[in-house]
Amino acid sequence: MKSLNIALMGHGFMGKAHSYAYLATPFFFKTEIEPVRRVIWGPDERPLRQAAVAFGWEECSTEDWRVVVRRPDIDVVDIATPPSTHAEIAIAAAEAGKHVFCEKPFTVTVEEAERALDAVER
Repeated sequence: MKSLNIALMGHGFMGKAHSYAYLATPFFFKTEIEPVRRVIWGPDERPLRQAAVAFGWEECSTEDWRVVVRRPDIDVVDIATPPSTHAEIAIAAAEAGKHVFCEKPFTVTVEEAERALDAVER
């Protein structure tokens, strides 16, 4: 079984939904991949720590999200932050060589989407 280490950016309602999806994935899909809830990121320490425990994440981080995105132990960056932040995080994750999962809407503008797609394709 291959582990897929995930960094979840955001811990609000959609962060909770994505956390549950990782927990339920092996039940729905029989693959050789195990999603590992490695680190959850957010700007506010107290609610972030509560979310990390409640949602089953190994650790939490309030440091600059760019540091989390570049961590060598992370395979996937899952973006569940406000839509206005999606493009910047997705581009940084792609440039760091990570797989990118993103809550909808993917970006706020077509131009942002094109820049993000370009980063992934590079």
